[in-house]
Amino acid sequence: MSQIQRSARNSQSLQVGQNIFSNW
Repeated sequence: MSQIQRSARNSQSLQVGQNIFSNW
């Protein structure tokens, strides 16, 4: 479960980063 949670957090962080770049 820990690995799944980590992967989920990583995917969310990547999506947030993409959103920030798209806003620029």
